[in-house]
Amino acid sequence: MKIYLFAFLLLILTSCNRDGSTSPSDGNTDKSYPTTLIKLNQSELDSLKVILNQKLGTRYLAQIDSFGLLGYYHGGVPIPRGSTITNQAQAISLAKSAIQDLSQFTNVCDTSALVLRSANINGITGYWDIIFANQLYKGLEVWNTRIDAIVADQFILLYQQHHYKDINIPQQNVISKEVAKSKLVGTEIKYECWSASSYVITDSSINLESIEQCIYPLLKMNSIELRVVWKIPISLSNFVGWYYFMDVVTGEIIASEQLFMC
Repeated sequence: MKIYLFAFLLLILTSCNRDGSTSPSDGNTDKSYPTTLIKLNQSELDSLKVILNQKLGTRYLAQIDSFGLLGYYHGGVPIPRGSTITNQAQAISLAKSAIQDLSQFTNVCDTSALVLRSANINGITGYWDIIFANQLYKGLEVWNTRIDAIVADQFILLYQQHHYKDINIPQQNVISKEVAKSKLVGTEIKYECWSASSYVITDSSINLESIEQCIYPLLKMNSIELRVVWKIPISLSNFVGWYYFMDVVTGEIIASEQLFMC
């Protein structure tokens, strides 16, 4: 049974992400919503780490998370002083090649889908800091999926986050933008800014036209739920102070993010 389970796991992981790919349950998306990833057991992770280490060789640095996909890098990173790579296009190309070479763990097959956010030489170390923006899946931004790369002569380090595939998108929104806004009006936000503070959301705090739909990976103790949400900006004075994320099916507030520091 374990052999069949591992073979199925490898089949899932080696299938690269493709925007607009078809999930086996696309004909029944509402019943199978949300798409849920389950943490792997230690035996499965150990087997995948062997495969990862074989792919890394001496050129790449990367680690996988508890779902068997690219995650944060916790190992020691040698800090080079300078690099012979001076061409930005070359540095970006090297980063994309690494992401594609490790596609089993990054879920990125077609690097043309990667959107460059920034590519700069680190003024202290001389290596390249390259960031690719959040994944787009069927036109929806997938929150917290940026991929970071450090490119130097000696190595290419990939870290931060991975992409997702076969995400079930509900066929219709139960919660409209208007309902989402009305559910938040009157909510008191408690936060720390030099001292304990609070802010009550009013009708003018939310610009209806600024509410956007995206996909939010909700991390739980043993799983990730890929929720389709309304990303709702909350204005504080003359700037956006928070994002609230509301599930378009359940109307549940699943997360919020404060965008300012005091």
